[in-house]
Amino acid sequence: MKKLIPFLPLLILCLTLSCSTSSNTTDPSQPTFPIEVSIRVSGYDTLLYSGEYGNSTDTTQVNGVIPQGSSNYDEYITTVENDSDMVFASFAKQQEYGE
Repeated sequence: MKKLIPFLPLLILCLTLSCSTSSNTTDPSQPTFPIEVSIRVSGYDTLLYSGEYGNSTDTTQVNGVIPQGSSNYDEYITTVENDSDMVFASFAKQQEYGE
């Protein structure tokens, strides 16, 4: 019987706010929406994972494999639409023992 390995530190989730939004010329202390958020899932080569990410109005489910090579991550993009919106992400390793 094969067992799934639970979430391990080898699978790292990184949320990064992008600086690609335009500035608000009337009040620079107020953010300009939408704000793009980059979600990176990283780990060792060919690591299988699954999860979901999104904001208050949109959820996307994914199954992926960490690519081989120098950029050992997959990247997903979502947005913060307004000041009451929030972003979430939840990913888990899906590699089985013995593989």
